[in-house]
Parts: sequence; structure tokens; C-alpha cells
Amino acid sequence: MKRTRSPVAALVTVGHELLYGETVDTNAAWLGRSLAHLGIDVGRTFTVGDAPDDIQGAVRAAMDGADLVLISGGLGPTPDDLTKDAVARLLGFRIRLDEDLLAALAERFRARGYDRLPAPNRTQAEVPEGATVLRNPHGTAPGLGLATDSCLVVMLPGVPRELRGIFEGDLT
Repeated sequence: MKRTRSPVAALVTVGHELLYGETVDTNAAWLGRSLAHLGIDVGRTFTVGDAPDDIQGAVRAAMDGADLVLISGGLGPTPDDLTKDAVARLLGFRIRLDEDLLAALAERFRARGYDRLPAPNRTQAEVPEGATVLRNPHGTAPGLGLATDSCLVVMLPGVPRELRGIFEGDLT
């Protein structure tokens, strides 16, 4: 009888606020419990600051031996939100504007009384080419799934409510 192994995941949480203790990293704990409930083992967890080289190094290390890499943080509209670009460069994916996502973001802001989409939020409609866009029911930063030859890499927002909404909606 052939024995199969459980899928193995690795977690990468991103943000200087996590390193400096300004914010407690509840995402890694919650993801670990949620993955275990699904029968997915978590092999390693990394926490890095908002620096492209550090993000790339952690994701590279996380991918080694993992079937799934979940990354949280760094997908927002502020200048220190560097995860999407760093991961896309690491994996060789070009960034492109997703017109449907842009229209949905603009509508979301219009529904909340804004005349137009704030310029910084436009970057949230720029996604790696070929990425699966994961709907965020609680915010403006979508999750992004990227299939590589070795594993699935999923980027999720760092805001716990948003991360959980995407995970519970599109990933399970």
C-alpha cells in the first residue's frame, strides 16, 4: 500500500510592525490552526519587514519543500506595501493592470461616497500576469494566487479580518 503525505505549507508574514512588536502576529497563528484543520501541515513560518530583498528571501526559503506558501501583509496602497511586486519579480511574473478589478475598486469607492478612486488605491488593481484574483469581502486589497512549478503561492492582506474573509471565502 502506497502511503501519501499530507500537503505542507509555509507561512510568510510581512511588516516592520510585526518585527518591532507594534502589532502581534495573529495571522500566522490563525492560519496555522486553519490549515491544520484542513489537514495541511505547516512546516515553517517566517516574519520579515517591509523590504523587497527580505520578502524575496523569505518566500524563496518558504517555497523549499512546501506545496503551499501563504504570505500575509504588504498588499495595500501605501508606499511600504511591497509584497506583490517583490514576489512577482522573484517568480518572474510581470505586473499588469486588471481592468475588471480596477472597475470593481472604483465602484466600491463610489458606493462609499467618493467621486473617484483614490490614486494610491489604483495600485491594488495591478496584479501579476496569470494570477488568480481572490475577492476581498472586507477591504480593497485582493488576495492573489500564483501557481509555480513547485508550489502554489498565495498573497493575502495583512489586516486579519480581510485575510480571514478571503481564506474562508475563496481558499477553502
